Amino acid sequence: MVHSLSAINTSSLWMNMVLSMTSSPYWSQGNGKAEATVKIIKRMYQKNKNIHMALQDYRNNPQQGQEHSPAQRLISRRTNGILPMTPALLQPEVAYPGTVKTEIGARRARAKQYYDINLGATPHDVIQPGQWVYAKPSASSLKGATIIAQAHP
Repeated sequence: MVHSLSAINTSSLWMNMVLSMTSSPYWSQGNGKAEATVKIIKRMYQKNKNIHMALQDYRNNPQQGQEHSPAQRLISRRTNGILPMTPALLQPEVAYPGTVKTEIGARRARAKQYYDINLGATPHDVIQPGQWVYAKPSASSLKGATIIAQAHP
């Protein structure tokens, strides 16, 4: 994790149109997609030291719970890899957007279900009008207040 970028590095990123965003190294949920990507790349590199062939294998194989590979979703066909394929498998095959959206939606629903079981969705007490509560508007202050009315029924 890079904590500060030098002026030279920042200018080269800017010239190559790369957006650099820093995030907290101690709160991995804040950058979960980046952490997942790093994990996938590390796993691919362990299987195949040639990173180009590893990326090609990743693009040609469908992810768990999906019918089409990333290459099929992007260019509607498989690409040549190190494993021999019949010419019929190299023919274009359209991955219909409705099917892809359904697969992605099912995957997200399954991830939400596991998240709710393990970490989130704990029931909270309903706050009633007239009840005393504390609010933390900034990192350094804590203020008390009384609930006047319910905002949404």
